[in-house]
Amino acid sequence: MSKHLESEAAFEASVKGYLYRQFMLHRKPLPAGTRLDGQVGVITGLSTGIGLDAARQLLDLGVSHLVLSGRTLEKGARAAEPLRRAQPAAKVEVWPVEMESYKTLAAFAERCRTLPRLDFVILNAGLNTPARRVSAETGHEQLFQVNCVSTALLSILLLPVLEEKKKQNCRGPEASQKPPVLSIVSSDGALYASIKGLGSVFAEFDDPDQFKFPRQYLNSKLALVLFVAKLAEQVDPNKVIVHTVHPGLVGGTDIGRTIAPGWIKSFLVALVMFPMARSTPVGASTYVDAVVTKGVESHGSYISDWSIRPYPPVMYTSEGERLREKLWAEMMEEFAFADARRIIASMSS
Repeated sequence: MSKHLESEAAFEASVKGYLYRQFMLHRKPLPAGTRLDGQVGVITGLSTGIGLDAARQLLDLGVSHLVLSGRTLEKGARAAEPLRRAQPAAKVEVWPVEMESYKTLAAFAERCRTLPRLDFVILNAGLNTPARRVSAETGHEQLFQVNCVSTALLSILLLPVLEEKKKQNCRGPEASQKPPVLSIVSSDGALYASIKGLGSVFAEFDDPDQFKFPRQYLNSKLALVLFVAKLAEQVDPNKVIVHTVHPGLVGGTDIGRTIAPGWIKSFLVALVMFPMARSTPVGASTYVDAVVTKGVESHGSYISDWSIRPYPPVMYTSEGERLREKLWAEMMEEFAFADARRIIASMSS
């Protein structure tokens, strides 16, 4: 588990560590004969890029029912069509979800109860933009809202659904004895983040004077890793396996367009990324590896490059512990309307 890898954390956060991960580590093949026939899964945020390729790979492994989500049905339908053509025997649905709306997140989690079973969820939806915006419903800064707060809420809301469906996962010819997996996509940008945490964590993220890009993005990812590590401590891994996963620097996504609007800037970003970036199938394979091969040993851990890696160095310090507890307390207050504490308590052993 990541909490036992403190001795490797400094190297992981170094330039050498980054280059080693990006260039020296290569796609790890799944065990021979791996099949997911009869399994049901959910992937959020996949109209293009890594999520879409992960869906394709999972369907190729035999997943019989896949729910894809995005902001609009139209984009989702366009993304799903080639998947349906390639795997006509599989059921591929598209459900809309708005990551900045607590109401629609709750509705999405509740709708997951209608699935015949649920073996895995990959929370891939995220945002990376240099423009500071405020989410209209919550009043929180948008990057923090989407990448951390809303993802955290959806994680909590899905926990009892995954536990409930565990009994159904164990029935029939495609029975699975492995607990369902909640895989939450983060970024190794968390390794280089620097949340001050002097006062309220939420207030720091929301303060327009504190907003600097890409620091806000990196900090939102660190906040998410902090939250997931704490959440996993409260959840019995025999009920639901919870972890974070990072795909590496990947080309072929919307990142160039979002961080550098305009075709000239996007082209320059792509030019810099090209010699370093992985292909989207390789990046997507980290998601597939996380939900297919990783078991209870990965619970609460940070998975990168097809293996369990150290947390960001700050998480091994007393300062990181203080920051984690402060963020957790503020999250529980934010999610009081959803009875988050009771949900999480029900997931303990």
